[in-house]
Amino acid sequence: MRLLADENFPLKTFHIFKDNGFDIEHIRFIKPSSLDTYVMEYAISQNQIILTFDSDFGTLVFQKGYIPLGIVFYRLTAFDAFEPFKIFIDIINNDYLLEHNFTVIEKEGIRQRPII
Repeated sequence: MRLLADENFPLKTFHIFKDNGFDIEHIRFIKPSSLDTYVMEYAISQNQIILTFDSDFGTLVFQKGYIPLGIVFYRLTAFDAFEPFKIFIDIINNDYLLEHNFTVIEKEGIRQRPII
């Protein structure tokens, strides 16, 4: 599974993913201050799932027609650097399919919508 962390994805959390063996890039190291459309197009070209805290990616998928491999949208406000990683591991262990889905993670739970 190849991952791309959006600009707003915390660097500490990015490093936790990397240190735990995930194939992950951070857009900040590829092209800092990129527009969301660039992030989306890069992820599509690299066959990566986007990790983001930015709701605008939903607009790009469901209104603009972009079709990425998958998006994990964290709707968390207060969290420590390990929480997004822990939740990610939990959703993988509970057989959520991240590919071809827009996954929304909130304190109240997880929901998914297919990307078609």
